Amino acid sequence: MNFSRRGNTLKNTAVDSVTNFSSKRRAQSISNAHTTKLFLAPADPNQKSDNSKKQFFSYNLSTKPFTKDELLTYAGTLTDMQLILFAQFIKMENPSREKILNAVTAISENDTVALNFWTQCFYSATRPSQQALIPQSTGPVTSYPLNNIQYGHCPEETMIMATPFILGTSFFDKVFTIDNIPKRHRVILQCFRAGVAPATVLWPQTLGIYINGYIAKSPTANSNSNIMYTNIDISEFLPSFTLRVTCSTENIPSVFLVRVVKYFTFKEIVQIIRNRPYPNDFLDERNRDVFTPKPAGAVKYPGRTTFCEHPQCFDLKHFIKFATLTGIWRCPICGKQTNPESLRYSNLTEQYLNKIKSASQPVSPQLNYNPAFSSPDAFQSQTPNATMDQSQIDVFSLDPNQNNDDFEFFS
Repeated sequence: MNFSRRGNTLKNTAVDSVTNFSSKRRAQSISNAHTTKLFLAPADPNQKSDNSKKQFFSYNLSTKPFTKDELLTYAGTLTDMQLILFAQFIKMENPSREKILNAVTAISENDTVALNFWTQCFYSATRPSQQALIPQSTGPVTSYPLNNIQYGHCPEETMIMATPFILGTSFFDKVFTIDNIPKRHRVILQCFRAGVAPATVLWPQTLGIYINGYIAKSPTANSNSNIMYTNIDISEFLPSFTLRVTCSTENIPSVFLVRVVKYFTFKEIVQIIRNRPYPNDFLDERNRDVFTPKPAGAVKYPGRTTFCEHPQCFDLKHFIKFATLTGIWRCPICGKQTNPESLRYSNLTEQYLNKIKSASQPVSPQLNYNPAFSSPDAFQSQTPNATMDQSQIDVFSLDPNQNNDDFEFFS
């Protein structure tokens, strides 16, 4: 017992010594203990506490919650989007203005808890910070990018829908009958995040796609993949089939589109690019190396981009195929970032190739320049996390009402 007391006494003495020394050191006065101050000063009872976080999540009530009559009045003034958000707060499925008004009518005048809760939901649904999350306008279907160089807009009479549907705000279940699709046209599905510009691809986690009653693989099935599906082509089920789309409530709303698009082959796209003006086209006959980097081989459809400064050309058809597949739009010779709008056809190089071919003079296989990428594998390896999402694809489409020599581009 005595040993224990002596040990506790020594321990307490040591702790007191360390505490006093630490207190002096923090006050920068080790010699004078009377001038030291504690490192942690006691809280000032007159200082107001910081409730900024608490106030952020609270609603601003001036005096008291709304009465039932006031709730009925304000419920009638909610916009359609505010109504959807208000229904989410009160956990109402398949909301409508009539259902909300009936629910408010059922509240007792003396039920202050219910009135307080509904008032809080009203302020939350109409708060400006919440309004930024609501898709105020979906816009027409044609305002959304096609995300594929081989797709073009169609006339309005072939459209399946004029405006997209909003998914994620409530349970969604709709059936489409797809038939009478013109030849050389395709049917695609697209989904973008609502209320975000530029359009960003977003597929809901609870999205269900059924073709003729059979469920299709979800575009979000493989969450570990870094490939983002910009669209889903369901044209293989033509000429007629039924499409059913379901979706539950999501944290982030999205817009869903079913579109009929015109389809163009790569050869047709090259022909359209060929007819575009290229006043800055040039040819250095001293440099006869007009080869694309291996393994594509010799150039059949010579072209460059408006950003290129080298005399060499790459094969436009091969390049478009590769860029469409990988989403990498960079010149295979100089490595500069490019887009479909900058592609140009080099008629001077084509004339030079035809001249050599007619004279039976083979083009020199020796390259006297160093391409940025020697192969598609090297091209891919120097561009990490290459995905097919819109942030890395600059896309364009064709307007059937205009001359096919012109492209219509979307940012």
